[in-house]
Amino acid sequence: MMIYKILTDKDISNKISAAVTIGAPTNLFRQIELRPNMKPYYEKMFGGSDEDYINRSALFWSEKIIDSVPLLIMHGESDTSVSVEDSKDLCRKLTDNKHTNHRCVFYPNAEHPIREYKQEVYQNIIN
Repeated sequence: MMIYKILTDKDISNKISAAVTIGAPTNLFRQIELRPNMKPYYEKMFGGSDEDYINRSALFWSEKIIDSVPLLIMHGESDTSVSVEDSKDLCRKLTDNKHTNHRCVFYPNAEHPIREYKQEVYQNIIN
């Protein structure tokens, strides 16, 4: 979540050469449906109102993500911790917003940490 927040700050673009997310939530409303046990943690960390959830959910403000920093979004398609739909939805939104400096990679049969594709994940990060 924080990578996406940081990438909305135009002043940061000259300090970051690239950003990578792996299985990052982009829609906390969906996250609570998937894992209701996380709700108390979210409330403790940043509040529990709809506005608080929107402020932490990149899907709702994807147009603010700057295009000057290359962004790699990776997600395992069998992730049970964060829905792969979060990353897929954000990738679609970025494309719709004409964000040209992002790449999305989805790994079949991979869980949250994408251990099943360890070497490929590392190579994508390095590239």
